Amino acid sequence: MLERWVQARRQALAAKGIAVSTTRGPADRTPAAAWADFESSTRAARLTVWADGQADLAVLDFQKGRELLDEHREITTTVGLDEAELSILAWLE
Repeated sequence: MLERWVQARRQALAAKGIAVSTTRGPADRTPAAAWADFESSTRAARLTVWADGQADLAVLDFQKGRELLDEHREITTTVGLDEAELSILAWLE
């Protein structure tokens, strides 16, 4: 779910100066996980989503060298991903 969601937004994010990549966690881990890394010129965010719907969102500031956000969420549908995107954009733009 996460990879398709990111792929659908990749161009729009790039137009805002945000690069995004996705990674799948090890196949032998339960529950399975995937994460998306978002990078602007000064900040980065990582959204990690597990197959059971648990999710973490973290935002880092490169210039200040500190974590700005570390929160737990539950994401089971693309609506939850859309809500996470709003938070990511608010922190990175």
